[in-house]
Amino acid sequence: MEWAESKRKITGLINRANVSNTTAIIKELFSHNLVRYKGIFASALLKAQETAPMFTDVYAAILAVINSRIRTIGALVVNRLILQYRVSFMNNNKQKCLTAVRFVAHLTNQEVVHEVLGFQMINHLIEKPTPSSIEIAIAFIKECGAKLDQLNPVYLFEIFKTLRNLSLENEFDTRTHDMIDLIHVIKKEKFHKFPSVKPELDLLDEGERITHKIELNDPKKEDFLMEVNYFSYDPRWQETESKYDRFRKSLLEASDDSSTDEDLSGSVSDDDRSNFEGNDDSKIDVKPETKIIDESGSDLIAFRRMVYLTIRSSVRHEEVVHKLLKSKIAPELYDELCQMILDCCGQERTYETIYGLVASKLCQINRREFSSKFQRIFHMFYESIHRFETTKIRNIAKFYAHLLTTESLDWSCLSSLKLRENATTSAGRCFIKFLFHELVSILSLPTLIEYTKEPAREEAFKELFPRDEEQDIRFAINFFTFAGLGQLTEDLRQLLIQRSS
Repeated sequence: MEWAESKRKITGLINRANVSNTTAIIKELFSHNLVRYKGIFASALLKAQETAPMFTDVYAAILAVINSRIRTIGALVVNRLILQYRVSFMNNNKQKCLTAVRFVAHLTNQEVVHEVLGFQMINHLIEKPTPSSIEIAIAFIKECGAKLDQLNPVYLFEIFKTLRNLSLENEFDTRTHDMIDLIHVIKKEKFHKFPSVKPELDLLDEGERITHKIELNDPKKEDFLMEVNYFSYDPRWQETESKYDRFRKSLLEASDDSSTDEDLSGSVSDDDRSNFEGNDDSKIDVKPETKIIDESGSDLIAFRRMVYLTIRSSVRHEEVVHKLLKSKIAPELYDELCQMILDCCGQERTYETIYGLVASKLCQINRREFSSKFQRIFHMFYESIHRFETTKIRNIAKFYAHLLTTESLDWSCLSSLKLRENATTSAGRCFIKFLFHELVSILSLPTLIEYTKEPAREEAFKELFPRDEEQDIRFAINFFTFAGLGQLTEDLRQLLIQRSS
């Protein structure tokens, strides 16, 4: 049970990491026995980096600090990262190659890995050049070129010389030639726009860093230690946890614990123990907490990422709602939560029912808050609907049809849909068609017809079935007829006959 709980917490901490909370996340990670959970930590870190590559520098900074205290964890992550790169390169998976080399680049910046690994990767990519391999190599150089230029400018010069020759000797497409030209411009500017490490992520002094000299073809199968990902019984569990707890206190609270070496004996390996000398060099300098007002938007990005990962990592909608409520989201972020659910829904290739179920469950729990927010987003979406692709329009139409049919949303929100020739766009008409098709598939056509005739819903359908101008009546009849829903307009047809007679 402790293993499962720690796995959940470690994964959650890594997923919440961003530039502003890196130090706090590292402190919380050390509260878990990272020697025991190093497999969980390595897997969670690599998965988070693959899912959110824009936070790669943050994950590299976290690993750099942990590696400086427990070097076996750094070695494990690097070995698995090299394996990930080799497998994705062999399978021609360009996206995974890009994320892997990006992580290696930032680990080079943090001096977790030696620059030799970076140069070997570049040579491997340009040995048999293709547009994709050139793009990956250039992405790597862009991320850590400043560091490579500092560590080995001569070899980096040779790399750029090779890239220039490849551009002249090979008939690449225009995009590839442009990328090669651009990286030369970036180097000429001394990678000014691509610093190796952001000041807020430079958490270690020069003497504290531990660098692994692992080469591209060096890792062996036994180095990946896949068995540490899974629980194994330890008869001295509590004793080992107590020993790690004493080490953690000496590490984080800057206490002089002379018995650290003795405490870490037992089930902790000698390799791990050799890095846990509780001396002054292995203490994290924790500065007093200061209230900082974040105006960069990083907290909002982290929140949106948390919502996305929560949805994608859950099997059922109840699990999603439970996790979201457990995270104690502040009321001022409810708007962002509703918008994020809708954005995730719109980005799917086809409509996923989990989004509608999550939204309707939230509305059931707190109808006053969430129903009003989803209704406001509905109006905003329809006003700017001409900007969106057909797939997103279809997904969101099905999403709102689900909310309407489950009574999670008031039908009055349909009052903003005006079905007139001079008041609609092609995108708006597509949305109305998709919405009504989904309503019919859920409710059935006779039931929907009854809904349109109910006095309580009269205002909701007033603009969709106009009765004032003859031109608008004809337009509505033609629209629903061409959409295959002509039966909805029987009343309008009778009204038109009466006016003609």
